Amino acid sequence: MSKVDPKLRALPAERCLAVLLDDDLVRLFRIEDDQVDELRNPAPPAEPVPGPAAAARPAHGRRRSNCLPPGQTLPVLGAAACDHVHRSADRVACIVRAEHIDRILAGGAPECVAELRRILRARLGGDIELLPLAADASALQVGEAARGAARAEPTCREEQVLGELLEAVGRGLAALGAGPVLDAINEHRASVLVVARGTAIPGAFCPACQAAFAPPAPARCLGCGATLSPCDDLVEHLARRVREQGGLLEEINGPAGDALRAHGGIAALLRYAFPGAGLVSTWAETSA
Repeated sequence: MSKVDPKLRALPAERCLAVLLDDDLVRLFRIEDDQVDELRNPAPPAEPVPGPAAAARPAHGRRRSNCLPPGQTLPVLGAAACDHVHRSADRVACIVRAEHIDRILAGGAPECVAELRRILRARLGGDIELLPLAADASALQVGEAARGAARAEPTCREEQVLGELLEAVGRGLAALGAGPVLDAINEHRASVLVVARGTAIPGAFCPACQAAFAPPAPARCLGCGATLSPCDDLVEHLARRVREQGGLLEEINGPAGDALRAHGGIAALLRYAFPGAGLVSTWAETSA
């Protein structure tokens, strides 16, 4: 049990369950009043919790993407990770029903969080709030993040954008971090550029073909061979290119912006997946 610092005693009088998970770890925290209790090795349910998502478990941890040709699948979670997320959802659903939890918050690896949210939405209804935390965050950090989420001014549109981004990560249709985002824009695959307010992306761009490169940038453009021009902040250049390609720019702030800043401050929703290029990054990788 962790006692939250007195200055953080502003959580609403409701019972919250925070879930931090990655592909092989799940940690659960009960938050009530000024206390954050980590549930140590909570027993899994005796049998799977019934729900419409039970039949939707992807076989072998692979999911069809509507943007891929028939018969082609995009690996998202490995078989073991997929089963781990579903077992974690079983555990969360049991606790929520048994303890009458008012709010569920989730953080950790985005592809795991996206799958967990999908399952719990189907089983429990409502939404699962996002925590900008890694799976190994401390109980104090969990309490701080939960307090921030409770006190944040409403940012419906920003939370919606972040939710769409997480869903896209789970389907292999998002680029996260400067390198993958720049590659996606160079290849005209970015439909929406998402930037946390105040983010600066250094790098270089090609004055001939307008391609952009993150550090360490090559001396010459990989597309046309022209000499690159260094740039302290590529965000404006990238936004203009996305708009020229028929895309949109979304700037987010508040808790949603903090979640994105923790992992590079920039992301893009993609028009189609390109599994062979290794451009789709996870938040864990961009923060390493």
